[in-house]
Amino acid sequence: MIIIGIDTKVFSKKSPYKRAEFNLQLEDIVLACIAYLIPDKGHRELIRATALIKEKVPNLKILLIGKGNPDYEEELKRIICEFALQKVFIFLGARDDVPQLLPLADGGILTSQNYGRKEGFGVALVEAMATALPVIGTRSGGLEEIIQDGVNGWLVEADDLDALSKAILDFTRILLKGKD
Repeated sequence: MIIIGIDTKVFSKKSPYKRAEFNLQLEDIVLACIAYLIPDKGHRELIRATALIKEKVPNLKILLIGKGNPDYEEELKRIICEFALQKVFIFLGARDDVPQLLPLADGGILTSQNYGRKEGFGVALVEAMATALPVIGTRSGGLEEIIQDGVNGWLVEADDLDALSKAILDFTRILLKGKD
């Protein structure tokens, strides 16, 4: 098996961007979700899990970075509207400046599902970790190899919305403790 690597030198804790350029406030809790916009990546599940906790974390923002199926993107936007989460999810589309975007976030998240295939490796979360960000992922293939639950992130079952929403809440509580 060949494990994919990344050039960690291109990642840092500093970004040339300011949060305000993306309509983010300093007090916002920002998760970066870098993934193709396809059902296997679990965006629907992420939206539904976020809906469960939106009242508890009113300053949560989730950057959706990636391109994919336009019909699926429209479906995601409909679900976001259905749950009144338009102020939470920010679509950034395909970007070639992910190393510069990641420092704007407080954490990384990848909610891959097991729809007949599992996540190959999870490079997006390795990149987040290279930026010194904590990560949240689902038990799907390679994510189980890179996340040690409770050590360097949160690892939850792929189809468990309650566990995913709890992981996001735990992440925000720890983050807010660290800012005190």
